[in-house]
Amino acid sequence: MIRKITMSLMILLMLCGISSADFVYMTSAGHLGAIKISASSDIEALPLQYTGNVSSPFLASYWNGRATDIMLIDRNAAASGDRAYIFTPGNMENFTRSADIAGVYGTGIAAYADNGYSLFLGAGSTLYEVSTSSFRVLNSFDCAEIVSRDGYSTEIEALRVDSLIHVIASSGEKQKYARFDGQLKKNKDLFMSADLSAGASAMLTTSTAWPIIGHSLGIDAMRSDKKLYLTISTDYPVKAMCPDSGSDFFFSTQYYDGSNYVNTIMHSASRTEFTPMTITSSGQDFRLLRDNSHMETFAAMTDEGIRIISYADRRTFSREYTSSDLGGTLAGIAAASVSGYNANSSSSGCDSLYAGMILLAVIPFVMRRK
Repeated sequence: MIRKITMSLMILLMLCGISSADFVYMTSAGHLGAIKISASSDIEALPLQYTGNVSSPFLASYWNGRATDIMLIDRNAAASGDRAYIFTPGNMENFTRSADIAGVYGTGIAAYADNGYSLFLGAGSTLYEVSTSSFRVLNSFDCAEIVSRDGYSTEIEALRVDSLIHVIASSGEKQKYARFDGQLKKNKDLFMSADLSAGASAMLTTSTAWPIIGHSLGIDAMRSDKKLYLTISTDYPVKAMCPDSGSDFFFSTQYYDGSNYVNTIMHSASRTEFTPMTITSSGQDFRLLRDNSHMETFAAMTDEGIRIISYADRRTFSREYTSSDLGGTLAGIAAASVSGYNANSSSSGCDSLYAGMILLAVIPFVMRRK
């Protein structure tokens, strides 16, 4: 009996995939592909797993309380609302279900975030709270109430959710940061709002619940009393930001050298293992996304391709995939584990370290029984 248990655990260990930090990307045609990262030097591109045509796509990944799902929204789907196609990380060749998000017409969807049971979408001036199980709109808030300017429409530009809901919205040259308490309640109680300085960019991240906002002169961090407690000056406008695993963050600046846009990725703190990295692109669009699953790994996306960057053992590793490698002009990227997935299998992996610990715990017991 013991021998059978030991053999079963050994088989389990061999079958388990290695957990990884992964990214899903979208092409302008609404196709989905993935980049799987099992280790800093073990990176595999899985291009174009889903090839259904979506006319005006928007890509998101979200935590639904059980696992991370991948969502592809068709923003021109139906009169009843945008169509959401849901994929599990273990099978990206076919969506597992679809649903119309009644009342959400997201041709202007610019941002999303989630808290595990609600998905928040910023479309035009409206912030929607959507159930991740039923895809029914639970609550909404019109940000024009706090940032509107005569003659200009209001647009949500950035959104982030932790224990609070953080929003940047603009109207003309006026930009405002707003923070909501907990859920987006029907009474729409505003927790805090503050005007932003001219030149603020459509990006924010959070560190210990404080907003960190990029702009043309650098980076500002705001306290709960609306006062700045940190300012980082930069030579060029901040183009993208993403959080670190701690209280720090990555950011990139961008300038035009006469023929290309030069993007330089930096870290807010002194990290000797991460040296500034430069990526050139023909267009201004530049996105920086972090996956904190198992390693210090993030992706930088331009029109030309995706650069995967990770640092471990005080070294920085980098690998680049062009749009031709990935199957089309890139239009979006999201972090979502596709561990255990490959082009010929839809089975999901498990944590080999955990299985190994079980096996190591059982072996001494088996030896004592001999």
